Formats: sequence, structure tokens, C-alpha cells
Amino acid sequence: MFWKKDKSGHVSPKDALISEIEGLTTGQAIRYRLTDTFGGGLAVIGLNPEYPAKGARYVLCTEALANEKPSGNKRTLFDTNKAKLLADWIFDRNGQRYA
Repeated sequence: MFWKKDKSGHVSPKDALISEIEGLTTGQAIRYRLTDTFGGGLAVIGLNPEYPAKGARYVLCTEALANEKPSGNKRTLFDTNKAKLLADWIFDRNGQRYA
């Protein structure tokens, strides 16, 4: 992975997320908790299992939380081939990493 570094050698959180998205493998997902303003659930980034036959490489879904745990009910928002678009979407909504 090639991360962009500033003059002090630090990688921005957004650039680190872009690299992590680009490094996803089948079955992996990255989860971010959204603030209540944006629904309070999870944003889940993963690979599109139907790609390249249908859709784009990455897919962004939302998932509700039940008792602070993922409910398992995902709703697809959009798919894209650009990891930067997904990272921008997460950071524009003040997403916090969900373990």
C-alpha cells in the first residue's frame, strides 16, 4: 500500500482509509458508526460479490444497530469503483471506526 504522507511523515486518516478500502479482500468489511444526525447506525464498506459481472467494485451499505450490535439487516446505498468517494462519504458524516 502506498499512503500519502505529509512533510512530517504522517498519513492522514482519510488516506489510510482509502488504502484500507483498496486492500479489501472477499468477505472483509470495514465498519464505521454514524452519528445520530445521519441515522446512528453503521456504514459498511465491502467488495461487491457480483463484480465485475454487475455493478462496481465496492459497495456501501447501512446497517441498523440493535442493543449496540449490528442487526444483520443491511441496506445498499450505492456502489463505486473509487475508494476515495467512499472515504469522503464516511468522513463527511463524521463516522467513527466500529470494531
